[in-house]
Amino acid sequence: MSVNRIICLDAGHGGKDSGATGYGLREKDLCLERVLRMKQLFERKYRGSTVLLTRNTDVFLELGERVQVANEAGADVFISDHKNALNGSARGFESFIWNGGVSPSTRKLQATVHQHVIGALKRYNMPDRGKKQADFSVVKGSNMPAVLLEEGFIDHETDNSLLRQTDFKEAYCQAVVEGVAEYLGLQTKKDSRNSATSKEDKQDVLEHREIALQPTGAFATIQSTLNRRYNLSITIDNLFGPETREAFVKGLQTELNKQYNRGLTVDGVFGPKTKASCVNIREGASGNITWILQAILYCLGYQLGEIDGEFGIKTREAVKTFQRDTKLKIDGIAGKETFQKLFG
Repeated sequence: MSVNRIICLDAGHGGKDSGATGYGLREKDLCLERVLRMKQLFERKYRGSTVLLTRNTDVFLELGERVQVANEAGADVFISDHKNALNGSARGFESFIWNGGVSPSTRKLQATVHQHVIGALKRYNMPDRGKKQADFSVVKGSNMPAVLLEEGFIDHETDNSLLRQTDFKEAYCQAVVEGVAEYLGLQTKKDSRNSATSKEDKQDVLEHREIALQPTGAFATIQSTLNRRYNLSITIDNLFGPETREAFVKGLQTELNKQYNRGLTVDGVFGPKTKASCVNIREGASGNITWILQAILYCLGYQLGEIDGEFGIKTREAVKTFQRDTKLKIDGIAGKETFQKLFG
């Protein structure tokens, strides 16, 4: 009689807690995307297992609540997915277990999953930062082998670029799933030598790529608005890259010309003339410049509620947080120096 294995996957952060941010990405979004894909892979490829998620939407859970889900379900393994950050100065993959008295099974789970992930990401030149231990509550309080994974550094330009790539994401998710499956001794649903299975696997990956590349989401909406409002033709790919940043500057230059007769060349370059032309935007302001401010802050990972062109309390607090992060004077007013940091 086969034994059913329970796998608990934890998407780090969520809801009011965005986790680490960088270049328009938020840790909570990437973690949720990853565990949803892992769950799909487990259910399609392996038998004899049940996959639980601590969250399957953008909600906030306390660390204790996450562990409680796994403990109450009697899970056999607990995998907490995260993305790292260190002031843009580090990159690479690393895994963690609790630095207390862990079982040999916990060490085996970490070693197996870590080996699979590094093996899969080697072709992307992702550095191996090693198998580590730390006093992380989310792995400390579990009643089963638990591992926390840090896929890469969201605030490092190279890692950030990889975290966006569909092939990289798929390789990472496949590797985690295969590592857990090996540890648990899970059996595939079909003989891997069957050619039909190979075709299904390829189609599965293609479907996932197609879904991942659909131009939907908040960034895509912002890109569409920039195109429509400023007669641009940037690619709507739901990614915040150089093209979108340039479009923001063009929008700002257009608004400064229209509203304040600045006579700027609309070239998407935030140079000295554009900086000198910027005006102070503060609480109570409204309109397209406020919308541009809100949209760029959102793309950079700052929480401010609705992107509605209305400078309210949440926008002010987002500006203050950005100013604190970039070591500017913290006054909640978007002036020349703040715009310089945003667009320069």
